[in-house]
Amino acid sequence: MRQGDLTDPGFVRGAAAGAAAAFWLDVTPHIADDPVKESAALGEVFAEAAREVGRNVALSSVGAERRSGAGHIDGLARIEELLDATGVAVTHLRCGYFFTNLLMDVDGLRQGVLTGTRDPEDPMPWVDPRDVGEVAAARLLARTGRTGSSRACTVPRT
Repeated sequence: MRQGDLTDPGFVRGAAAGAAAAFWLDVTPHIADDPVKESAALGEVFAEAAREVGRNVALSSVGAERRSGAGHIDGLARIEELLDATGVAVTHLRCGYFFTNLLMDVDGLRQGVLTGTRDPEDPMPWVDPRDVGEVAAARLLARTGRTGSSRACTVPRT
């Protein structure tokens, strides 16, 4: 295991060199001055290193397929585009809203208040991070892959 700065292309290339599989995670904070620009810059680092990797899985989000107009998610869309442009085997996991995000306001939930960025009456895909981990592990361990495949990681609608 190596520790380093994901914005350092040399470190990321070195860490990825010869890897059979890699999981790419955008670590850009939502409070960054320009999170879309910072995500895109990180995507360039990932794409350069992904060329050295057999199979790649990138954590993305529902909404990235729109390619623009989704706020911070536009940065994830750019990462998808950059990884796809390499021609390497990559799966983008387009996740719904993590159930665990609810833990950021346990007191509100206890009072019957659901705090979020959308009207609670609007349908929204949800997901358990453990399920995302299982899907990611399955793709990373698979012996095959194809360029630019996407998988939705959400709870089925009822």
